[in-house]
Amino acid sequence: MDGSGRARVAARRLTRRHRGRSRRALARGRGRRRGRIRDRDHPYVARARFGRPGRQPARGCQPACRIECDGGAGGTRFRDPRRRESHGVPLPTSPGAAASRGRDRRRGHRRRASRHHRVGAGPPVSRLARIARRASGVHLTPRAALVAALPAVVLVFLPGWWAYGATAVWFVLWLWLVSSDLGESVGEGDLHVTRTVPVKLSIGVGNPVKLHIVNHSSLTARIAGRETPPAGFAGERAISPFEIEPHGEAEIALEFTPPSRGAYSFGDVGIRTLGPFGVAGRRFDLPAAQEVRVYPDITAVTGYSLLARKGALHEIGIRAARFSGLGTEYESLRDYEPGDDYRDIDWKATARRGAPVVRRFEAERSQTVVLAIDAGRLMTPRVGPLTKLDRSVNAALLLAWLASQAGDNVGLLVFARDVEVFLPPRKGHKQFLRTLEALYAVEGRVEEPDYAAALRFLAMRVTKRSLVVLFTELVGTEPSRRLLGVLGGIAPRHLPLVVTQRNAEVERVATAVPDSESDAFRATVAQDLLHDKAAALRLLAAHGSLVLDVEPEALTVAAVNRYLEIKARGRL
Repeated sequence: MDGSGRARVAARRLTRRHRGRSRRALARGRGRRRGRIRDRDHPYVARARFGRPGRQPARGCQPACRIECDGGAGGTRFRDPRRRESHGVPLPTSPGAAASRGRDRRRGHRRRASRHHRVGAGPPVSRLARIARRASGVHLTPRAALVAALPAVVLVFLPGWWAYGATAVWFVLWLWLVSSDLGESVGEGDLHVTRTVPVKLSIGVGNPVKLHIVNHSSLTARIAGRETPPAGFAGERAISPFEIEPHGEAEIALEFTPPSRGAYSFGDVGIRTLGPFGVAGRRFDLPAAQEVRVYPDITAVTGYSLLARKGALHEIGIRAARFSGLGTEYESLRDYEPGDDYRDIDWKATARRGAPVVRRFEAERSQTVVLAIDAGRLMTPRVGPLTKLDRSVNAALLLAWLASQAGDNVGLLVFARDVEVFLPPRKGHKQFLRTLEALYAVEGRVEEPDYAAALRFLAMRVTKRSLVVLFTELVGTEPSRRLLGVLGGIAPRHLPLVVTQRNAEVERVATAVPDSESDAFRATVAQDLLHDKAAALRLLAAHGSLVLDVEPEALTVAAVNRYLEIKARGRL
């Protein structure tokens, strides 16, 4: 067989051997590599590659090894595939060589990926930065400084190199103590904290806050920390040192007093853990951020309800209503008490028992109570821990609850220059909850209240005779004159009750003995303010309005007592 015949036979064998493999896979080097023609112009080589001149090979029919022709009598011959050439890609000689080239290819890919990462994501974090980040969470106690300074007393008496040697030994010992404490201290990932707070916090009173800490490690957790309440909350923030056994848990009880109503946020809990020697530990924050809402004093409502069931309302200053209701339905009999009306004595029951007995009648129900709150500038001053507006809101909330419990219709009106909030009078517990949510959002405004517009708005929407409890403040003759003119218009239909708060500071200045000319002027101004307010209240009472002027701390109790008295006397 001549040279051309041998070339055609070799081409057929190579074609059958690699039939079914895609040209793309062979070109990428998967499987055995495609052979390359050394001399495309040679007729036998071209025919061996393409089968016939002028015809493209079928898909997947590519030779897998090199074919070359020496152009002489020897004809076509096959090259050794292990021979390397700069212009071709030889077949791998062994699995080891292929694996080596694969490793080189992967290393190059990793280098390129690292280069792309550096370009796209910025410079990598250095080892020094990582060490500094870890060291920022290390906490050294004052005991560590004391232990480190102890050799200074002895080293003064050691000569020369002995001092340096003792210092080095002590420093190594100190490092061992610190590293031992760090190794035995609990880390951030081993502790979990959960904060429990009331759904509705109450303003001006202590609210319980509990921290539940769980230790998931096999080490004893020696913990001290600090709570992060919202700004302005009064209470102890520090957490005293305590221990939690391995896989144990502990609960910490704290108490905070909010200064005002609104939405606030607790932060994360700061934790410091120590080792057994108390020299070093770790410092970190446990995520516990939480949103809370501060409402009017709800604890007064719950406390009143509890004391009412116990029959111990006198403990908070609530006087029993000793006036018989003017209703028509008989309720019960009770023993006579000083202050009872003689007309209510049941003489037949008194004769049978031998002691005075008084009849009690069921008070009228389904009456209407409207709580009107002035949110103007005179209600914004802070008296003690709370503003006058906050104290009025607390008293209004308790009155709303009492009226709801008594079966009365409760309405709400909040105003300044304009009417801010209005709830039509309704009865039931849902109305109390609406009142609570409305009082939560009440804010004081630095503007003069418009009594005429507010009470005219109320008179147009509430036609049934009602008890209008107006929480306001009277300073000077002009506001008193405006209020008197408005209340005189609604008095025939409604029963107004004007509730104001006394100013202890003004009373102190008015009654103090002046030491200088400026003190005398201040005392005169304070006396004029008190005189004008007293005259305005007397004038309101003379025109048919009920008046209540009390200390800010006693506002809630006094308002409740007056409401109970009005209900018992049947004034509505």
